[in-house]
Amino acid sequence: MRCPRCFRKLVTGAACPADGAVATGEDHELVAPPAAPVVPGWEISGPIASGGQASVWRGHQGDAVAAIKVAHAGGPEVAASFAREAATMRAIGAPAVPTLIEDGALADGRPYLAM
Repeated sequence: MRCPRCFRKLVTGAACPADGAVATGEDHELVAPPAAPVVPGWEISGPIASGGQASVWRGHQGDAVAAIKVAHAGGPEVAASFAREAATMRAIGAPAVPTLIEDGALADGRPYLAM
């Protein structure tokens, strides 16, 4: 069995150590994770989670490790939503929210946040 969120191998009924999802016995091996995005300057090592608006990926830049949130789609509304989220993260700051390392857009126009 695999975790329904990050696709790690698990024993049926076990909670995933990465995201807490429980392997229910359904065959999640048939569901492929989304293709890893190409984020400028970052090496993507694998998925962390996926939701309705975006997927979160583990990224590496030298010795730095980050969670990189990438929108499922582009467009002005999605870009505005990510820009508001980035502005809020900068305004509130750590330790209340993750530290925003950078934000930008992929070659296909989808916005991303590295934190």
